[in-house]
Amino acid sequence: MAARNRYRDIPLGPPRRRTLLALLLIRLGRVVPTTVLIEELWRDARPRQAVATLQSHISHLRSSLAPAVGADRSSFLRYRAPGYVLGLPPEQVDAYRFEQLFSSGRRYLADRNPLAARDHLTRALALWHGAPYAEFLAHPSLADESARLEQMRLTALEASAEAGLLLGRTAEVVTELEREARQHPARERMVGHLMTALFRSGRQAEALEMYAWTRSYLAEEFGVDTSAELQQLHTALLRQELDGRRRPTTPGGHDRPEATAPSRQLRTTMSSMAAGTAPTPLPEPARCAQEAPDGVVRTEPAATPSPSPSEPRVTYPLIGRERELGLLVAAMAGTAAGRGHLACVLGLSGLGKTHLVMELVQRLRALDDSIETIQSTAFSGEGVPPYWPWTQVLRQLSAARPEEFRAAAAPFAELLAPLLPGWLPGENGGPSPGDPRNPFRTHDALCEVLFTLSAQRPLVLLLEDVHRADAATLDVLRLLANRRHGHPLGIVLTCWDLETWPGIPREGTMTEMLRGPNTQILRLGALTLPDVNALVEAHAGPDVDRRLAEVLHRQSVSSPSFILQMLSLLSEAGDLHTPRTPDELLSLVVPCARKVLRQEFAELPEPVLRLLRLCAVAAPGVEQDVLCRAAGGGAAIVESAIRQGLLTSAGHPGDRLRLVPPGARELLLGELTGEEDRLLHAAYAEALTPAPGEVAPRGSVTGSPTAPCESGDTGYGRQRHGQA
Repeated sequence: MAARNRYRDIPLGPPRRRTLLALLLIRLGRVVPTTVLIEELWRDARPRQAVATLQSHISHLRSSLAPAVGADRSSFLRYRAPGYVLGLPPEQVDAYRFEQLFSSGRRYLADRNPLAARDHLTRALALWHGAPYAEFLAHPSLADESARLEQMRLTALEASAEAGLLLGRTAEVVTELEREARQHPARERMVGHLMTALFRSGRQAEALEMYAWTRSYLAEEFGVDTSAELQQLHTALLRQELDGRRRPTTPGGHDRPEATAPSRQLRTTMSSMAAGTAPTPLPEPARCAQEAPDGVVRTEPAATPSPSPSEPRVTYPLIGRERELGLLVAAMAGTAAGRGHLACVLGLSGLGKTHLVMELVQRLRALDDSIETIQSTAFSGEGVPPYWPWTQVLRQLSAARPEEFRAAAAPFAELLAPLLPGWLPGENGGPSPGDPRNPFRTHDALCEVLFTLSAQRPLVLLLEDVHRADAATLDVLRLLANRRHGHPLGIVLTCWDLETWPGIPREGTMTEMLRGPNTQILRLGALTLPDVNALVEAHAGPDVDRRLAEVLHRQSVSSPSFILQMLSLLSEAGDLHTPRTPDELLSLVVPCARKVLRQEFAELPEPVLRLLRLCAVAAPGVEQDVLCRAAGGGAAIVESAIRQGLLTSAGHPGDRLRLVPPGARELLLGELTGEEDRLLHAAYAEALTPAPGEVAPRGSVTGSPTAPCESGDTGYGRQRHGQA
C-alpha cells in the first residue's frame, strides 16, 4: 500500500498506523466504529489506553494526508460517531478505480461491444502492480479483501481475453494468459480462452497439452474431471472446428439452436472467423446472472454464411522441414517390418517440432494405415505425477483397443497401477500401489504391454517435450529404447538441445540412449529467407508485399513460431496486402517484433538466455571461447543459439559473435536487475583475463590497467574488469 500526492510518496508511519489506514480504505466512505478498529488493530494484545493510542494514530494520519487535502478544506479522515470515516473520493483509490473499470468492461461485453470492453478491462488491469494489501495478511479482514480483489482481477483477465478473442487479437491473448493459466489451472474459463488463442495462433499441440495438464491437475487435486464446456472445446480442437472453416451442427445437419446449458461456459471458444471480416459469434450457452442481469445472451444472426462442414479444411504446408520429414517417414515406415527405429528431433521452442510430428502422423497414415500412432507430451510443474507421458500412452491405447489392452495388461495389473490409477483395482477394491521398492518391475511391465500390443498392430510412439520429463519417465524410455530391436515399435522424441537441459543426470540418460543402433538425431534450425517467403505466402496469401518477408527475416529469429506470431500481430495492425515503402514496413514490423521477441526470450532455457545476456553485455561482439568461459558452458550451447538464429558471426570482423535480432540487446539489458547486470559484467571481465599459460583473447586486458589500448574493445575490457 502506498499513498502519493503529485507523484511524491506520502510517509504513512509505522506498520500499525499503515494497518489503520488500510482498515479504513476497505470501508471507504463508511463509518468504522472505534471498537471495531481497536479489535482489528490489536486483537488480544490491546494497550491499556487503546482509545487514546488509536486517536494518536488518527492524528498522525491526518497530518500525513494534510498536504493532499489543501489548506482550505477539512481532512479526509473525520470523526463521526461512533467511529471514524475516510472520505476520499473513490477515483483517488486505485482499487476502487479498478472495480469501476471492471464493471464497465463487463457491461460492454454483455452488450456485444468487445472493443470498448477490451479497452476498459485493459485499463483496469494496468492498475495492478502487485498483490493488494499483501503486507497486512495477518489481519483477517484485509486478507479477505486481498483475496476478493485477486479473484476480481482473474475474472477481469478472463473477460479481457474473451473480448480480445472476439476482436481476433489471439497473439495478445496468448501472451496475457500463458503464465496465469498455469498458476490458476482450476479456472477453466481462463484455460479455455488460452486453448482457443493457442489454436488460432497455429499452436494446436500446445492447446491440447494445456487441456491434458488441466485435466490431470483437477483429477489429482480435487478428484473431478473438467467441465462439460471444456470437454466440448477439447473435442472441437481435435476435430479442427475452431479455425473458422467448420461449424458445429446437430446430427440432422442443421445449425445448432440456442443452447440453454449451465453458465460454466466458454463463450469465445465457439466463435467463427470469416475470412477478412470481424469474428462472428455463433449461438452460445446462456450467461450466468453475474454476467448479464437477465441471465440470457441474445445472439445476432451471422453476417457471413459459414462454409459447409463437408468443405475441405485448408491446411498449411510444412515449410523448411522437408528433409527432416522425409528422414522420419523413412525411419518409421520400417516399423511394420520389425525395424524399431528411435528418432530424436532437437531444437528450442518455436522451431516447429510439433508441426513436424503432426505432419509425420499424416504421412504414416497415408503410407501404411496399419501403423498406429500414439502421441503424448511431458509436463513439468507442481501436481504433475511421475510417468505422466506413459499414463497418456496407456490411456489412449486402452481407449483405442480396449479388449487387446485389457488382455495385455491383465498380468501386470498391480505393477501398472502407478501409471494408470484406478484402471484395474487390487484385491481389496482400491488402486494397487505397485512396487515402489523395485520400480524396474513397473518399467519392465510397461515395456511388455507395449511389445504385446505392437505385435498385434505396429506402433509408433511420439513423445514430445521430453526435456520436461521426470526421471522415472526417462528410465522407462531408456529401457524401452534398449529392448525395442526386433519389435514393430518405433519411437519419435522431441526436446530441447541436450546441452540446454536442466540437470546433468537427465542429459546423460538421453545421451546414452541416443548412442544405440537404429537411432537418428535431427537438429532443427532457423528458417532461410526462401522459407520465410513461402511461410508468409502460405499464411497471408500470394499477393502479399514480397518485401514483408525480407523485413521479417531481418527483424526476427526466423523461427516458424516467431513468423506466425508476427503475421498475426501485423494483420491486426493493418492490411498486409497494402503496398508500403520500406520505411513504412519497418515502422509496422519493429514494434511487433519487440513484443514477440520478449515472449520468445521468456521461453528459452536458462543456459541459452544467460548466453544471450552475456552477448548483450559484451556488445557489439564477443569471441566464442570468451563467451563459453563467461557462460560456464561448452561450445554446444553456443552452436545451439547459432543454429536457432539467435547469434551469428557473419558480417562481424574476426568472427566475433553478435546478437541477431535488432533490438535484442536493449530488450535483454532492460529486463536485468542491478545485481544481475553486475554479475554478468563480472563474469565477462573474468573470462577476458586468461589463466596462467594461456594467450589473452583479442581485446582483453593484461598487465597494468594503464597499459595503452590497441582498440576500443580493449578499453571496454579494462573498464569492465575494473568494475568487477
